[in-house]
Amino acid sequence: PRALATSPVARAAVREWSKVSQLQADSVVKCARDADCPRTHYSHSCSDPDHACEPGARAAPEAGGKCLAGTCMRLSEKTHVFDVANRPWLLPGIAARAEDPAAGDFLRSLIRLANQTLPEDRPSFAELLDRLDQFEKSHRRRA
Repeated sequence: PRALATSPVARAAVREWSKVSQLQADSVVKCARDADCPRTHYSHSCSDPDHACEPGARAAPEAGGKCLAGTCMRLSEKTHVFDVANRPWLLPGIAARAEDPAAGDFLRSLIRLANQTLPEDRPSFAELLDRLDQFEKSHRRRA
């Protein structure tokens, strides 16, 4: 769910991050180019060269401010699905340390799914967890 612009959560977010209109369900930001769109905090959007994200990290396109068909893309759960696939200490780090080659391959397949440019092409967290559960159950049966 998205916070309404008038909710206490949204007011606190605006105070903290100042440009979070894409977080609010009742706001639409019109745009002609990406620079017209608000971005999330620099630590999330990897947008400030003086405060770069950790090496190997990539922000979801919508976190950096993305204009699509005249409207700024909003943040959603799927923004954070992208984060899970693009923060080296999350899925990439786990996949790199997997002792079982099949598990590493499976995790890299999840990373590819979650790494899609458009949020609607990414799985939800529930879908990711379902895939993990299915893999674990099928893998356990083989062991």
